[in-house]
Amino acid sequence: MKRVRSEWLMLAGVLGLACGTEQRALRGSGGSGGSGGQVGQSGGSGGLSGIFPGGSAGVAGSPASGGAGGGPSLSLGEPLQLVAGSGEVPYAIGPNPYGIRGGAFLARAAMGNTITVGNEPGQICISGNLAEVPLGDNGSGNYGQYWGVEFGFNLNQSAPGSGGDAGVDAGADAGAAADAGDAGAGAPAEVARPWQLGNVIGFAFTIEGPTINFIRFKALPAGFDRTQESSVFCKELPAVTSGAQQDALFSEMDQYCWGASFNLALPTGNGLDNIAWQLPADVAVGERPFDWCLKDLRPILAD
Repeated sequence: MKRVRSEWLMLAGVLGLACGTEQRALRGSGGSGGSGGQVGQSGGSGGLSGIFPGGSAGVAGSPASGGAGGGPSLSLGEPLQLVAGSGEVPYAIGPNPYGIRGGAFLARAAMGNTITVGNEPGQICISGNLAEVPLGDNGSGNYGQYWGVEFGFNLNQSAPGSGGDAGVDAGADAGAAADAGDAGAGAPAEVARPWQLGNVIGFAFTIEGPTINFIRFKALPAGFDRTQESSVFCKELPAVTSGAQQDALFSEMDQYCWGASFNLALPTGNGLDNIAWQLPADVAVGERPFDWCLKDLRPILAD
């Protein structure tokens, strides 16, 4: 895959805490969303097999017709166009009928990772490596400095004063968790606002490549602090098959998705700020290399 640069510098201002999949230790918000560039989920449980061909594990009683479960009819929306943007992940979401608009962002732990981001049209390709999380003097993993990396999109980002109705406009990078004052020379930072879901109830996407390790699909609810662990609402994708569609319903996502059951469900009433794909590091697993592309990102609709 063609690469345009290798990102070695840690992202300033990101407060990341990460935890292992086997233990309930602190595990990272992973810079749970950022301001992103200016506007320019699985092989595990859940999923929608039987609704969408090629999807992941099935949801009982939820076929496309509504099915015996009596739920709403579900369908896949049109693919979200990935257009040229700015910043460390040089993409933005193009015009679409779902009110989704925003630049991409990258967040990464202070230590223990490398990542290269490509510029292939219509897909986001990444490659790199995550170091194993080292143990501290107290025997716990140092997730605060080694939680991993993530990239994602703001969902409602536009020029100041536009009220969220501006089109895609590539501009200076605001950074995944950088200060707004760093967002471009002489250009005002794009404003990220909550996105209202309408009839969108989740996202489907395809991950394809030779090296796919553990992935976590995340969403940041409006009003939550992206720097806090308590703001992490996610669905784990522990066994992704290259080229297979992954499905993540918002109803499948919860707080601390790596931990015990009965966690707080993803609150969507006030909207969502962003979505992201996190690649978490962990203790006692060795290095986690990755080399894959994200493509065919679509909303899942309740008809």
